[in-house]
Amino acid sequence: MSQHFFSFFQQVPFLKETKIDAKKVWIVLASVIMMSSLVVFISRFIPKKYQSIAMVEFDPNPAPLMYNKEYPVFLNFFDNQEYYQTQYKIITSDRVLSRVVRELDLENDPVFMSSFGNKTGISLADMMDALRHQVFVEPIRNSRLVLVKVENADPKRAAYLCNAVVQAYVKQNLEKSINATADASLWLGEQVDRVKRVLEEDERSIYLFKEKNKLPSTSINEASNVFRLELQAYEEALTKTRTRKQELLAHQAELAKLSSEDPNLIITSGFLNNPFLQTLRSEYMHALKERSEMVAEGKGENYPAVWKVNEKIAQCRATLLAEVKNIQMVIEKDLQILERQEQGELRLYEDARKRAVELSVKEIEYNRLERSRKQNESLYTLLMERMKQADLERMMNVNNIRIVDNASESKKPISPRVGVNAVVGAVIGLILGVSVIVLQQTLDNTIKTPEDVEEKLKASYLGSFPHVREATKIHSYFQDKKLRKRTNAQIQEDAEELSLIAHRYPLGGIAEAARIIRTNLMFVNPDNPCRSFLVSSSMSGEGKTTTACTMAIAIAQAGHRVCIVDGDLRKPRLAAIFNRQGDVGLTNLLIGNVTFEDVSKPTEVEGLWSIPSGPIPPNPGDIVHSEKVNAFLEQVKKSFDFVLIDSPPLVAVTDGALMATKVDGVIFVIRSGKTTYQVARRGLRALSDVSVKVVGVVLNAVNSRERGYYHYYNYYSSELDSRRQDKHESIPVSVA
Repeated sequence: MSQHFFSFFQQVPFLKETKIDAKKVWIVLASVIMMSSLVVFISRFIPKKYQSIAMVEFDPNPAPLMYNKEYPVFLNFFDNQEYYQTQYKIITSDRVLSRVVRELDLENDPVFMSSFGNKTGISLADMMDALRHQVFVEPIRNSRLVLVKVENADPKRAAYLCNAVVQAYVKQNLEKSINATADASLWLGEQVDRVKRVLEEDERSIYLFKEKNKLPSTSINEASNVFRLELQAYEEALTKTRTRKQELLAHQAELAKLSSEDPNLIITSGFLNNPFLQTLRSEYMHALKERSEMVAEGKGENYPAVWKVNEKIAQCRATLLAEVKNIQMVIEKDLQILERQEQGELRLYEDARKRAVELSVKEIEYNRLERSRKQNESLYTLLMERMKQADLERMMNVNNIRIVDNASESKKPISPRVGVNAVVGAVIGLILGVSVIVLQQTLDNTIKTPEDVEEKLKASYLGSFPHVREATKIHSYFQDKKLRKRTNAQIQEDAEELSLIAHRYPLGGIAEAARIIRTNLMFVNPDNPCRSFLVSSSMSGEGKTTTACTMAIAIAQAGHRVCIVDGDLRKPRLAAIFNRQGDVGLTNLLIGNVTFEDVSKPTEVEGLWSIPSGPIPPNPGDIVHSEKVNAFLEQVKKSFDFVLIDSPPLVAVTDGALMATKVDGVIFVIRSGKTTYQVARRGLRALSDVSVKVVGVVLNAVNSRERGYYHYYNYYSSELDSRRQDKHESIPVSVA
C-alpha cells in the first residue's frame, strides 16, 4: 500500500516541478495533523464570543423638504467615500461611546466593570476604550449601508450594546443636524437684515439719482429712445438741407460757365428747363430758321424781311439773357436761405447730440444702481426662502441617517470557529511541512538526478541503477530479533548476490538499466570505441564493484567476451562474488609466479571471465605503477573483447588514478543521495589531473520514488522481495 501511496504522490505536478521526494510527504502529513490537532485543542479553551449586528443607512445628499422639483443628486465618488469614511470613524468616536457609557450607566454595571479586573481609578477614557474594542464597523460594498457589530461573551448583552451604540450614533447625528440648522437659521436672519438695509439704500439712491438729473419717473430707457428719435430727425433734416444746397451750388456753377454772347448755349443748357425759357427758346430757334431760309433764297441783310427777322432774333436773345440773370439771382437768394437753414439745423443737431451723450452717461450710472438693486433684491428673496426652510427643518427634526435593522440576539458564537481554525492549522502545518522539506533539500548538496550530473559536474550521463529497497518493512526489521542479529557475513552474502542480480534476473529492472548503460557506452565513440574501462568512484560505499559486475554481465549477455579484473588491491571483493576465494590473482601474475591462464577463469555467466586481486600486497601503489600492469592490460585486451577493472576509491588513495591512465576510459560511479558535489568533483579532478578520459557517470542506488522511476523498476523490486521474503533478509543496492 505504501508503494502505491508514494507512487500517487510522485505524480503530483508540484512535487515533480520542485523535485521533492515523495517519501517526505509523511513529514507534511504529520505536520498538518499535528498543527490542526493543536489548533483544535487550543480552540476548546478559548472563551466563546457572540456577535450582534445592526444595519444603518446613510444619505450623504438628502433633498431639502421644501424642494418642489426633482432634486439633483451630485454623485461625486471621492466626496461620498470621504463622507462614508468619516461616518465610520464617528460611530466609534469618543463622543458616541461616551454617550453610550452615560446612558447605560456602564460605570455602575458590574459585568462591564469586571473586564477591568482589580484595576482602580477607571476613567471615562478607559471605559470608552473597553467598549471600542467590542464595536466593529463593516461597510456593505456598492451600497449606502453599513453594519455595526458588537462582540461579547453574552449574546443578550451583545445585542443590547449594539442597539445602544447605533441609537447613540443616530441621536448624535440628529442633534448635530438640529444645531447646524439652528446656527444656519440664526446666520440667515442676520444676513436677511443686512441685505434688506442694503436693498433699501439702493432704492433710495435710484430715487435721488432720478430727482437730481430730472429723469422721468418711467424707465430711463424710454427717455433715451425719445432723445434718439429726436437726434435722428435733426440728422435727416440737416442732410436734406445740405443735399439741396449742393444741388443749387451745382446749378450756379453751371450757369457761371455759360457765355452771354451765345444764347444758343444758354437755351440748350440742361439747367434752364422752365416753360417760359422753353417758349423763348422756341421763338429764338424759329427766328434763326426763318433767317436761314431767307438767306438761302438770296435775300440780303438789307432786305426788309431779313432786317425784321434780325430784330426779332436780337429781342429774343436779350430776353433770354435777362431771364438767365434772374435765375442766377434766384439761386443766390436760395443759397443764402439754405445756408441760414443749415446753420440752424446744425445747432439743433449738436444740442440734441450733446443731450443724448449726457443721457447715456446718466443711463450707465442708472443701470449700475438698478443692477445693484436687482442683485440685492434676488439675494434678499433667496435668503428669506432659505431661512423659512431652515426653520421648518429644525421643527421637523430631519435626519439623513436611519436604522434599517436593529441588532438581535445571536444563537451561534462567532469564535472560536473550530472548523476554520482546524483548516488554518492544517494550512500552517502544510506550509511548515513543505518548508521543512524544501529547506532539507536546499541544504542537501548530494547528487541525485541526471540533471545534477550534467549541470553541476559538467559530465556525461550514462544511466542509473535503481535502489532496491529491503524486502521487509522497517518496522518489521526492528521487531524481528533475528533480523536485528544478522551477522556481517550474512550482509556480505546479500551484497555478493546483488552483484550477480543481472544474471539471476535478466528481465528485472537492474538488468534493463544495465543494458541501457551498455547501449550508451557503446555509442560514446562509435568510430573508435573503448575496449578497456576502469570502474571507480570518489569514496567507498558508492557501489562501484556492484556496478562493474552488473555492467560486465550485461556486456557478456550481448555476446561479447568480457573479463572483469579486481584492481582494488586493498579491499578486493570479486573473489567472494565469483566464488574464487583463495585463488591466485592479479598480484600473483604481476609477481610472475603464475601465468595468465592460471588467473583468468570463466564464471557462471556465459562469456564472462574474472581475474581476482590475489593476495593483498603491502605496496599496492608501486605494483599498479609498474610496467607489468601495462603488459597485463595488453594481454587481456588481446584475449577479450572488453575489459572492466574494479578500482579503489579515487579520493582515498592514488591507485585508481594511476590505473586509470592505463585504460581507454573511466566509468565514474556516484551513489545517489549520498555523494556530495564536492566529493564528486574531487574524484573527477583526480582523473583530470592525470588527463584521463571519463566516458560517463553512472548514478547508483537512485530512489525510484524520488524521481518517477517507481513504475519502471517496480517489477524487479517485487521479484526480489518475493524471493527474499521467506528469509526475512534485506539486500541493499550497493555495497562498496
